[in-house]
Amino acid sequence: MNEAQVHLLTNHFPIIGTLIAIGIVLYAFIANNKAVANTGLVIAILMAVMAIPVFLSGEGAEHAVEDLAGT
Repeated sequence: MNEAQVHLLTNHFPIIGTLIAIGIVLYAFIANNKAVANTGLVIAILMAVMAIPVFLSGEGAEHAVEDLAGT
């Protein structure tokens, strides 16, 4: 599996996961529930950690496709 495949496989998780975490934290704020707020914050931290391999594989993915026609 090359860096382009890793990047394509993982790049949507931090985006969607962060949106989910924001929704959970907003719900926790409205419901005044600390346990739900902690869950949302843990999800946000996990998405930040998940963004690391996405960032590191981005340059390799660019080099893999930069010479392809139409890109």
